[in-house]
Amino acid sequence: MSLVSKKAMQPPLALWARLIVVAGLTYVIVHLAGYILVAIIGQFGDTATALPTAITWWKTLEAMAVVTAVVVVSGQAVRRRVPRPPAPVAIDPWLSGLAHDAERINLSPSVARAVIRDLSLLYAIGRGISATIELDELLNRITELLQRHLRLREFAVLLLDDEGQYLQVKAAYGFPSNLRVQDMIFQMGEGVSGEVVRTGEQIYVPDVTLDQRYLSYRGELPAEGALLSLPLRYKKEILGVVNFGRKKCRSFSDSEIRLLALVANQISLAIANARLYSKTRELAVRDDLTGLYNRRHFLEVLQIEWKRAVRFHRGLAVLMLDVDHFKAFNDDFGHLHGDHVLREISALLRRNLREVDTLARFGGEEFIALLPDTDRDGAIHVGEKLRRMVELERFQGAQQAENHPMTVSIGISVYPDDALQMDDLIDHADIALYEAKDGGRNKTVCYPANGDASAHAVQHGTEPPAPERSFAEPEVDE
Repeated sequence: MSLVSKKAMQPPLALWARLIVVAGLTYVIVHLAGYILVAIIGQFGDTATALPTAITWWKTLEAMAVVTAVVVVSGQAVRRRVPRPPAPVAIDPWLSGLAHDAERINLSPSVARAVIRDLSLLYAIGRGISATIELDELLNRITELLQRHLRLREFAVLLLDDEGQYLQVKAAYGFPSNLRVQDMIFQMGEGVSGEVVRTGEQIYVPDVTLDQRYLSYRGELPAEGALLSLPLRYKKEILGVVNFGRKKCRSFSDSEIRLLALVANQISLAIANARLYSKTRELAVRDDLTGLYNRRHFLEVLQIEWKRAVRFHRGLAVLMLDVDHFKAFNDDFGHLHGDHVLREISALLRRNLREVDTLARFGGEEFIALLPDTDRDGAIHVGEKLRRMVELERFQGAQQAENHPMTVSIGISVYPDDALQMDDLIDHADIALYEAKDGGRNKTVCYPANGDASAHAVQHGTEPPAPERSFAEPEVDE
């Protein structure tokens, strides 16, 4: 018996009350009828023989009437509680077509297993790439996942540069030398990948030997097999290309192409999120005007480099630079041109420092540079180099200020010679900077200025010989 029929057969309290009332009324009616029958027999019939038989039939009829009434009432109640089937309704054409499609989707076990496998693959890839938001780590994760789950000879992710001029290989596997393929550049419209970016449409090459656009990654792969190149698109923006390759010709079926297109969509979304996160983080540590690091980020880097310098007994120098007479320059030529000059000076300083050095805008027209693995002589050499570069530069801008010369004053402080506490490193560089400005500007002064032979020599333009300066990356504190 179904769950509905069982529930229907269970009478509620209202039904029990109805049964009792009906049974009671039936008993009373039949009982009264029996009394009338007995009275008639006693009046006109043979009391000795007919009366016992009448009483027996009377009691029997009483019981049957009560039972019959109960059964009838119970049956009616149960019929009311059993749900009736809905009345047939007219099906509109769209529902009719949907029903027809549903009838046709009668998957065989093998097809059902393939669908489940594809969905499992998409889930695994989506879950894996959503676990990280750092772009480099994300690309490594994508490479690892696709290498594990897909039957491919090679795979590569190529991303457009910020200006959208060329494609650069950012992740790859399956090549004789993955390192040689990494950072390989293709121009817009060059090869299959460049054509995909130019048109925004996927390209499937069943046999690469028959397509002249296939460049075999500039000879890194044999020209054989099949290639599927899909655009990485986020909304309406093309981010790059993802390439899938197999050794056998015509080895990508239509269902696999559709599946890999879904994989490309997941990769596109993950890359877009990683780039957005990277831009947001950059905005938090960069100065809006110059693009240099801001003061907060500089202090965070200083803490790291200070601990490394103390642990490994390495030199650490701070250079504080201030643009001379900048307030007067702004008053004469305007703040817009002043901002332009600050951007040019920032770019000039950045070009003449190492990658391991940290350059930041400290406030207004003040800049600060952190030089790891640099002693006093090395810091003075760098400071003088930067001072001369600014002095010799002619900054372009507004018409009335073209070829206008600018100069900077520089104060230097070095660990461990000038400071044994991290805060003193900046304070002493600031003191040396004010000494340079008080001494006539356009000077490089190292703390303490008084009585220091090297500082005195620099102030009078006789720079000490250039010391050996480490251009290698500093050791990382594991």
